[in-house]
Amino acid sequence: MPRLVLIDGSSYLYRAFHALPPLTAPDGTPTGALFGVVNMLRATLKEAPEYAAFVLDASGPTFREALDPEYKANRPPMPDDLRAQVEPMIAIVEALGFPMLRVSGVEADDVIGTRREMRPEDGSEVAGRVRHARGRHRQCRQGDREDRREPARRAAAPAAQS
Repeated sequence: MPRLVLIDGSSYLYRAFHALPPLTAPDGTPTGALFGVVNMLRATLKEAPEYAAFVLDASGPTFREALDPEYKANRPPMPDDLRAQVEPMIAIVEALGFPMLRVSGVEADDVIGTRREMRPEDGSEVAGRVRHARGRHRQCRQGDREDRREPARRAAAPAAQS
């Protein structure tokens, strides 16, 4: 049975940034998160899934913020050293051949959960993948955590059809 692996790229980037020491290029450009993301992507390529895509949070407000103005209200802004690694990460992911997906107004984990709940007609397996702080992958399969996904399903439905 074919398998589609959806990678939460935003989660990978944050996890790598906070898990690794502050590595830099000779010119001082931060590279630690890039190193971590590349290593995690290499592990995915080694598994050779039939299909894989890299899902990122879209910039701007999300449907969750519309539902609850306090959503992530206490979260600090993205550190500058992390922000500097976003565009290079996108270039690396594209160079590795991973398709990239961003859905306006929807976070990456909600995009993955929504896609996972859409039952493929061909019977293929859809697995979401986020990286936990302990370094293990958490596989999310169809049917997991359905109670959280209904708002995302409604918000992402028009994008999923295009």
